[in-house]
Amino acid sequence: MTTPPGRGGGVPGRALLRLEPAAAAALIAVNDLWIKPQWPGLVAGKLSDIGICFLMPVVLFAALEWLDWAGAALRRRPLRPGGATSRTVACVVTTVYFAAMQIFPWFAELHESLVHSVTPWRPRPEVLADPSDLVALVMVPVAWLYLKRFGPEALRESDE
Repeated sequence: MTTPPGRGGGVPGRALLRLEPAAAAALIAVNDLWIKPQWPGLVAGKLSDIGICFLMPVVLFAALEWLDWAGAALRRRPLRPGGATSRTVACVVTTVYFAAMQIFPWFAELHESLVHSVTPWRPRPEVLADPSDLVALVMVPVAWLYLKRFGPEALRESDE
C-alpha cells in the first residue's frame, strides 16, 4: 500500500511526534542535567541509557523514513511508510552500537570523539564502557513494538 505524503499517516518521521519519544528525550535531559549531578549512582547511571535505547531506534526509523520520502519525491512516487525492514534495521543498529559502546573501551572512546566532533561547543563527554549498562537494551524491543504502529500494516488496519 502506498500513501501520498500528508494523507493517511504518510508524514515521514511521525513516530517522533508522540508522547513516548518526548518522554524518553525528557528522561535523558533531566537525568543528565539534574539527577546525575545531584544524586550520582547506579540508578542515575542507567536512566539515560534506558531513554537512549528507546529513543535511538525511533530517531533512526524516522531518518530512514525521511530518506524514503526524499527518494519517493525524486522518483515522483507516493511515500510508503517504513515497515518491518526499517524497524528492524533501526533496532539492530541501536543494539550493536550501544552494546559495542558498553563492551569495548576503544568503541566508547570512538563514540566520545564522534559526539565531540558534532558538538564541539560542549565539554567532551565521558563515556565509560560498562557491561552492566546492557540491561537498558530491554527498551529496544519496546521501541520495536512502538514503531510497529507506524508501518504499512498499521495503515491497513486503520483503513478497515
